[in-house]
Amino acid sequence: MKGSRAKKANTIQEGTLIVAIDIGMTSNHGCCTTADGRSTKTFRFDNTREGLDTLWNMVLASKTRFQCNEVIIGYESTGPYGEPLIHYLNQKPATIVRRGTRR
Repeated sequence: MKGSRAKKANTIQEGTLIVAIDIGMTSNHGCCTTADGRSTKTFRFDNTREGLDTLWNMVLASKTRFQCNEVIIGYESTGPYGEPLIHYLNQKPATIVRRGTRR
């Protein structure tokens, strides 16, 4: 996505929550996991403000549940469908990693 500020993550440390997102046209799916294999069930959220708030609430709950101090969110670049998500996440205290981009 043009203009997004995705960062590279070289290693995942203990205490890091990893959030993987599958972006769709009207809805998305996410899963939160840790380096040691603890994870949530896959959850669905819409491409709306309410849906993005649902995602972030799940991230915060998982961060607390798994006692993590850092959040890394990964997604695969899918063109315009991901733009609302990325704009939303750029305002959050998380590292965003975009898959499918060569740097």
